[in-house]
Amino acid sequence: MKKASVIAIMLFLIIGTSIAQEGNKQKKTPEQKAKKQTEILNNQLNLTGDQQTKIYPLLLSNITQIDAIKAKYGDNRSKERNKELRDLKIKFTEELKTILTADQYDKWNKEREAKVLKAKEDRKNKNSSTETQPENIY
Repeated sequence: MKKASVIAIMLFLIIGTSIAQEGNKQKKTPEQKAKKQTEILNNQLNLTGDQQTKIYPLLLSNITQIDAIKAKYGDNRSKERNKELRDLKIKFTEELKTILTADQYDKWNKEREAKVLKAKEDRKNKNSSTETQPENIY
């Protein structure tokens, strides 16, 4: 009995600690997100100072608009929401293309496509792994 209560208390403490840590995660502001993405692009593409000063406001505007669309629709992933996000993505890509050199744009586009493929594979693997596991009957 004593062991069971000690184990229960330990589990309670572990779960409470993990929940508290999740609660401490602060949402980044659009400015913080834009700054981080600018740094990532700079590291990937070796941006010039002029390119950095043009990309930051573009990213900030894009992030702000994405947040507004997500707030507008909430958890509803409707066709209208997806269309607005897709249109915004197209507009962002066109503007980014005017800032980057052709080589930088090609490199960025290839890396973006690779991320999309990896995400699709991860989703596929996640779905297939849960479907193929036999049901636990015990």
